[in-house]
This record gives sequence, structure tokens and C-alpha cells, in this order.
Amino acid sequence: MFIEAFVTYLKVERGCSPHTLKAYETDLRLYVEYLASVDNALQLLDSDTDLVRCWVANLMDKGCAVSSVCRKLSSLRAFFSYMKVVGRIATNPLVGVRAPKKQKLLPSFIKEECIEDLCDAVVIDGGFLALRNKAIISVFYELGLRLSEL
Repeated sequence: MFIEAFVTYLKVERGCSPHTLKAYETDLRLYVEYLASVDNALQLLDSDTDLVRCWVANLMDKGCAVSSVCRKLSSLRAFFSYMKVVGRIATNPLVGVRAPKKQKLLPSFIKEECIEDLCDAVVIDGGFLALRNKAIISVFYELGLRLSEL
């Protein structure tokens, strides 16, 4: 009942896309299933910070991607914020819950030998365009620029 009201609110008041509505509803239903697996007597509005943290740990243990866990937490956060606004709960149980950090990937790089080979291949005819292209490649490499930064 609360989930349907929340989804209707998202659709009517916030103008969310059908994909967003489905994702939020699915996330909330998965959380309800988790609550039932912990204790059949637990209801959605009985949630507290510890239950939510246990759910996050459970998702991570199951191999759920960090980005998916963050989205699920976002769904829960929005739901409980809505429940607080409409007066169904006094405090939002997600206030003290932090999302897991996404792992930062190291940038890939090109070896110096490859750049030298590339610059040598560009300057075959030695014309103006070839020298200009070599200068551009050298600037990219030496300064560590991205294409959008040039």
C-alpha cells in the first residue's frame, strides 16, 4: 500500500520516467522481501538504521555491484523521505546510512615507445600538417591532456 502511494507520488508529482518508477518499486519490494527473510513480523515502516545496514551488507555479500547498491539505497532514501513528509514516520532510518564507495579505476596510459613510434609515423613527409600533428600528439602526451581539454 505504501509502495504504491510512493510510486504514484513519483509519477504524478515528480514526473519520473517509467524506468525509474519500475526500478524504485523493484528496489523497495526487494527490501520488503529481505525484511520478511529476517523476521516475518517486520513491516516496511519498522525499518531502522541497523536493518538497512544489514541489508546493504547482505547485498554486497551476494555480489551486488556497488552502483546497484547505491541506487537501491537511493530508492529507500527517497521512500522514507516521502514517508516522513506525509507523516507516516517520525525519523528517516537512512539518515545514518552511508552508501558504499565506488572503486576508482586508474587511468590507462600509453607507453613512451608507442608515442615515439606514433610521432615518427606522422612525420613521414615532413610537411606542415605532419609537423602540426606531431606537435599536437606531443602536447597531449607531455601534458597528460584529454581530447576534450585541447
